[in-house]
Amino acid sequence: MRWDPSGEGGDANPWERYNRRIVICFDKDDPKYTVHQATALARANPGPGVLDYLPVYGQADPLNPVATVRNIRPSVNATGEVWRVEVTYSNEPEDEREKERRANPHWNPLDEEPKVVTITSEEMVPWEEDEEGNPPINSASDKINPPPTKIVTRYAYQVTQNYAELPANYYPAEDESEINSGAVQLYSIDKTFGAGELRYAPGNVSDWKTHDLLDVTDAKITVRYKTATVTYHWRPKTWDQRILNAGVNQLVNGEKEGITVPADDGTPMAVGDPQFLDANGAWIPNGTAADATYKTFKPYPRVSFAGRPGVV
Repeated sequence: MRWDPSGEGGDANPWERYNRRIVICFDKDDPKYTVHQATALARANPGPGVLDYLPVYGQADPLNPVATVRNIRPSVNATGEVWRVEVTYSNEPEDEREKERRANPHWNPLDEEPKVVTITSEEMVPWEEDEEGNPPINSASDKINPPPTKIVTRYAYQVTQNYAELPANYYPAEDESEINSGAVQLYSIDKTFGAGELRYAPGNVSDWKTHDLLDVTDAKITVRYKTATVTYHWRPKTWDQRILNAGVNQLVNGEKEGITVPADDGTPMAVGDPQFLDANGAWIPNGTAADATYKTFKPYPRVSFAGRPGVV
């Protein structure tokens, strides 16, 4: 292959490099972690053999031999007269399994199974009830403010999958987080997630990639695809929010009125701290933890996750 991104290939090379840019460079003095692209144009009417001059996957970069070709994106204009190619080089360590797949002439990136990575983190959060369902109140049944906190472990599942065309429901309809309306099974995760437990967050979508392969008849074909990454955040108690029914007002015959208690002289006095309420908004005098009720809020729309990355 006579690919020469330096632009010095002469008449034997129809490609003429016109731009070279650094995409990622963690340390300009250390070539170990460099990623760059060479963008080139073929001269007008270059002839049918123009693609024969492209580099191949794994070929070293003439200007930086420690980097090799990782992606090739040729394209041609509407008239077929001018070709453009973008070649991405990198010398970041490559997954051995990925190298084996690339070496297989029949490997098709669209046949790849989803890649699922489990991510864990710890978070300090306020709690609304303990393991027995009791709210955080003191011995006088007053709600503790600010509420006590606890450490929880959060789980998330990052899924990467290749697509010839993104699923129609890849992006949330309302540009906000969505949770699952029914049970969900994720690829390679030995667990079924109940309704409302997973929050969906779309991530990065790559530019178009191309890959040449041999089909079942050993004919050469080119597949065009994108790589999409999404994250599913898991909450075992669902993403609905349970809030303690407590306040300084109550409902009486459907009307809101302040909760009062007798003052020392017997006159009604408004309470200063939130009081326990029942499910109908009525005040529970001298309420204790056993009387606590909760109101459930659903801040996220529930939708089907069928067809989204990693969902089986």
